[in-house]
Amino acid sequence: MIDFNSFMEFLCGDFDNRTQCRTEEELGERIHPFAKHIIGRCNDKILNLPLNFTNQFVIEESYFDLGDQKIEKHYLFLYQVVKKNSIKLTSYEIPADIEREEFTNKNKQLQIDYRDLVVSPRFEPLTLIESNGTFFGENISRFSADTLFKFSLRVVRDKLYVKEVLERNGQKVAGFYEPTIYDKLF
Repeated sequence: MIDFNSFMEFLCGDFDNRTQCRTEEELGERIHPFAKHIIGRCNDKILNLPLNFTNQFVIEESYFDLGDQKIEKHYLFLYQVVKKNSIKLTSYEIPADIEREEFTNKNKQLQIDYRDLVVSPRFEPLTLIESNGTFFGENISRFSADTLFKFSLRVVRDKLYVKEVLERNGQKVAGFYEPTIYDKLF
């Protein structure tokens, strides 16, 4: 049986890929941009959750430094145990009345009404299978007739391995085929 609390402890925290960037530089080819993820539980920010709600919402903040450009992304994900050895990740739309830059873990005034939440129509839910303390899943979401988003996530103690590739007409337009390796800072 899955230990959901341990999974959430692995998943939540502040992460960056500084070690991966240094290693790539030492090898003479920097591939990945510096990136930071801040992942925090947020059920306490969601009003009107059903009674005995055992699933866990998280806010994920992603920050990418491309040198000449900085990209900031914010997400609302739901994690839920669906079988004895798997967890499902479902992406939700950020409510339209909330500014993206205000949709952060540190925003103490942030409140979301569960009844207003909408599952993202673009992102296919991801199933993470647990094996020997490692949680792994991959999926493909069709963003349009010619655009695919390929995603994989591996969660282990103190590390996240995230692969995101956006392809249009079979050609990569964004992302990396090799995962970004995030080390947990705290």
